Amino acid sequence: MRVLIVEDEPMGRASLRALVEGQQDLELAGELENGDQADEWLNHHSVDLMLLDIHMPGMSGLDLLDKMRKQGRPVPAVIFTTAFDRYAIQAFDFEAVDYLLKPVDEDRFVQAIDRARQRLGASDSKSKWVKRLSIHREGRVEIIEVDRILWVEAADQYVRIHTESGPHLMRASMGRMEEVLNPNEFMRVHRSAIVALAAVRAMESRPGGTAQVLVDDQTWVPVSRSRASHLRKRLG
Repeated sequence: MRVLIVEDEPMGRASLRALVEGQQDLELAGELENGDQADEWLNHHSVDLMLLDIHMPGMSGLDLLDKMRKQGRPVPAVIFTTAFDRYAIQAFDFEAVDYLLKPVDEDRFVQAIDRARQRLGASDSKSKWVKRLSIHREGRVEIIEVDRILWVEAADQYVRIHTESGPHLMRASMGRMEEVLNPNEFMRVHRSAIVALAAVRAMESRPGGTAQVLVDDQTWVPVSRSRASHLRKRLG
């Protein structure tokens, strides 16, 4: 189980690190100091569990979860770690696994981790792939149904999502899109492109072993040499 620690106090991070390292099935994926760092980090990485402080400089733990939820981003299981008990009701509004008061007691930590294991185990049979994406821009929310996506291309720190109704710009990485789109339906064909397999209408070879595919919006999308053979097999 991959774990991310988000805690602004160095001693608090050290304590949580020791507790995580004491559990054989836990892998420490990262340590961050505040919600702003976590917001950026989670755009490019995924974890199973987040040990999240609430009261931090800048973006609080609650604000981080609220932002991720509103943006339609995948939210890992959360165990809150805080010096204050007044946030408990708000914390459980986010369906937190547990709420630990600092300094964190080892027995309570183990109990919370057991609860996380149970929750994550129960969700294994459920699809982890998103069915819709939410894009927040200028006070407006755009909802994109995943089954209407034709292809996705990299655009600096954003991705451009091409759908049946046109393109949409979203702040995310290509790696992050790979993590949330069902690999049975989508394939990364180039470092800068992901295609919906059902939207591919033709494939043709190019010099040097590369290729390109024609998708439903009449765009030819490049396919790298390393992925061309595998794509041909998937297209049958």
